[in-house]
Amino acid sequence: MVPLPLDCHECIRLFIETSPTAVAMFDHEMRYLAVSRRWIDDYGLNPEAVVGRSHYEVFPEITDAWREVHRRALAGETIQEKNSRFVRGDGSVQWVDWEIRPWYTNSRTVGGVVLYAEEVTAGQQTSIELKRRAARYRAVLETTIEGFLLIRSEDGRITEVNDAYVQLSGYPRDELLTMRISDLEAKESHGEVAAHIARIKERGHDRFETVHRRKDGTLWPVEIAVTHTTTPEDLYFAFMLDITQRKQAEARVADYVTQLEQSMLATLAAVANMVEQRDPYTAGHERRTGIIAGDIARELGYSPEQCRVLQLAGMVHDIGKIGVPVEILSKPSRLTAVEYELVKTHVERGYDILKDVRFPWPIADIIRQHHERLDGSGYPRNLRGDDILPEARILAVADVLESMASHRPYRPALGLEAGLKELQNHRGVKFDVDAVDALLRLIREKQYELPRY
Repeated sequence: MVPLPLDCHECIRLFIETSPTAVAMFDHEMRYLAVSRRWIDDYGLNPEAVVGRSHYEVFPEITDAWREVHRRALAGETIQEKNSRFVRGDGSVQWVDWEIRPWYTNSRTVGGVVLYAEEVTAGQQTSIELKRRAARYRAVLETTIEGFLLIRSEDGRITEVNDAYVQLSGYPRDELLTMRISDLEAKESHGEVAAHIARIKERGHDRFETVHRRKDGTLWPVEIAVTHTTTPEDLYFAFMLDITQRKQAEARVADYVTQLEQSMLATLAAVANMVEQRDPYTAGHERRTGIIAGDIARELGYSPEQCRVLQLAGMVHDIGKIGVPVEILSKPSRLTAVEYELVKTHVERGYDILKDVRFPWPIADIIRQHHERLDGSGYPRNLRGDDILPEARILAVADVLESMASHRPYRPALGLEAGLKELQNHRGVKFDVDAVDALLRLIREKQYELPRY
């Protein structure tokens, strides 16, 4: 401090009193000479009761360590301390940034000390709370069974990792913190992951499955939940769950389902063969109808599963004929009205045979409706329009085409064109428009050929 004439003492006192910072000026004995209004307000003091009194009287809780600081300041040293903890007489805790330095007379001798203090209790409490939250955050990350990676958005660099991911991946923590997320991904999954990253940037989050590579080179499937944040840094928070056991269980279930489906297919094929043995003139009709129905559905954009359902339904759509006398089925002349009515019962018989079989699809209902027509002229229940299942409407188109294009006991094959003409003439009246149009596209534009077996 630059020495000032003694006649400036009043100026100095006024400067200190009006300072926006908590400032106090002391003599050698640490008696108050002047204090700022901020000092009085911060410490709840009475101005008249302060000046002339010792700092140690005003704050009897001051420790011996402070007396050493006072001594060093009188010796000409400037001392600073940040976040100093001060317990007041009433038990309350204050946190203070302070600086103490000597002041000089105009004879260049130390006249006492000046103490500057800035209360930072609120900031310190915030800092303590942040540290507590960080500790809780760390505890959560280190006790979860999910792996966690904090990833820098700009370059994919890993900036934080928890113990769970260290254990799952086999990489040491220090090595992981030198890697990018792409180093951990299986190469074949890079393109798929990039697409998910684009969605994360758009929506702020995403959940997906991918494959990571362990330290020993083995692959392991993971489910990842990622959140993107740009405050305060551009980062990805990625939680990863090892789904190896889930994938193994899914594979076992899939194998079991495949076995069940194969058994079911074999059973349906056996039933179809049994029907065909009773009606040799229509041998192969059901199988061919099922193939055509599945191909029409595929042309309409149905899923592979829906196409399979239609093929299976076609395979047994005439199963009810097992209850129709064989002499009627193989009669070489046209049927009488009574005989025709008897043949028509095959749809209800087929429904009754299969309705209690627990298929994952409505095969029994499809079979029951494959002779219904859009205008209500079909049988057995004279259903109309959308009351008929879409699959049954497709099967009806396939059944008519295959029947007319093939030989029957009472007539020779009418041919493909005759079948197409019948469907076109009644398109939208008896037969589904989309199904007829799809069949026409297959044959006229895509050179589709009817199955022969």
